[in-house]
Amino acid sequence: GLLTAATALLAAFAAIETASAAPMVPLRYFRNARFSAACAGWFGAMFAFISVFFFLPVYLEVVREYSVLKASLALSPGPFMAFLFAPASMLAARRFGAGGVALTGILIVATAVLLTSRVTTGWAYGQLVLLALFTGVGFGAAVPTLTELAMSALDERDAGVGAGVFNTVRQIAAVLALSSLGAALQERMTSSFAGAMTSSAVPDGIRPAVQAEFERRATQRSGFDGAGLPADLGAEIHRLASVELVDGLQVVYVIAGVVCLGALALATVLIARSSEASLAPDPAVVPAAAD
Repeated sequence: GLLTAATALLAAFAAIETASAAPMVPLRYFRNARFSAACAGWFGAMFAFISVFFFLPVYLEVVREYSVLKASLALSPGPFMAFLFAPASMLAARRFGAGGVALTGILIVATAVLLTSRVTTGWAYGQLVLLALFTGVGFGAAVPTLTELAMSALDERDAGVGAGVFNTVRQIAAVLALSSLGAALQERMTSSFAGAMTSSAVPDGIRPAVQAEFERRATQRSGFDGAGLPADLGAEIHRLASVELVDGLQVVYVIAGVVCLGALALATVLIARSSEASLAPDPAVVPAAAD
């Protein structure tokens, strides 16, 4: 229903923008391989970055039971490294080209996300800090060079609108990451939790109520410790909930990693195509062959 409506609205928007003499989003920008490559890479990097820094706090606070401050300190090196590494990535781009540095950064982010898919209930605090650092380095390498790639592909008169279109790609990636990955996490958690209870010590008579409460807590991304139940039963429910949350997060990070790698592959092809086009001789300046 909603997905069909969204697809129809997107198609209508594309048709209107194509026919308009003064479009809000000039779709002709995407005929430029360099600009399209930058947008594809930006989408993949942002999708993956959101998966790490939105869903890992849930793991830290619910599974590891860290305070908000401790969880924040574990992940703060990521954005900090992105900020520090951005200037260095532009220096590297001057020597090796913005495209190569951007693709390397996206690859680092994708690798970090796929490493996160191996998360367990017992990951050490230091592992999480290193993971955040690694992700931040990749993001710091990707973002400024992707921006350079996008803006250098457009004429000066198109820079303002082009920057807006490029930034909108980031917002779309963030929205789709939160909605799709959140839905995948909730679906995986709730379906797995029901199966896990069948082989647990949770009495049959309270399983439907426990399942209903777990689904409610899953929607809110909050922990479920079986408060109000005997201590041993509450501990068992908390263990099951933690295991299934981790299982769901593993699926989330595999999806995010695949999306990021797909965007990386598309950006690589488009950058190669733009490089070939720039090396091709201009027919207008090729000397005519002698008779």
